[in-house]
Amino acid sequence: MEKPTASDVPLSQDASASAILSNITPEQWTAIEKLVLERRAKTNPKLIDIRFVVDVVVTRFFVVLMVGKDRRDRSRNHPVTGLTKLGNTFAAVLLLLGANLVISAFILLTLYLTKSALRINLMPGHMSEQLEKWSK
Repeated sequence: MEKPTASDVPLSQDASASAILSNITPEQWTAIEKLVLERRAKTNPKLIDIRFVVDVVVTRFFVVLMVGKDRRDRSRNHPVTGLTKLGNTFAAVLLLLGANLVISAFILLTLYLTKSALRINLMPGHMSEQLEKWSK
């Protein structure tokens, strides 16, 4: 990166910004470049990258599911308390149970509809046939 000049400063900023830019030493500019490069998001291909939008009557929500290598900085500015860890664990377990329930229900519904479409009767002589006998 090259050191910005006064002409690089947008017109919406006042003259003090260009004065500050002109007073930055090369060492300071190198330190700023290094900091920006360290904090810039590093792209990482994800194994799973699912994104979709859910429209609700009054608002829209977006859902994102990504699975890939974790490259985040693990340090935090504040300590994590036991209650926060407990809440995060509870939310993760609840999310996993909910996802399991939805996936299981979808699989069972698909199997049931396939069975019904193929007219496979797994329990002959069961409820539907008994009702037909009694109605005659």
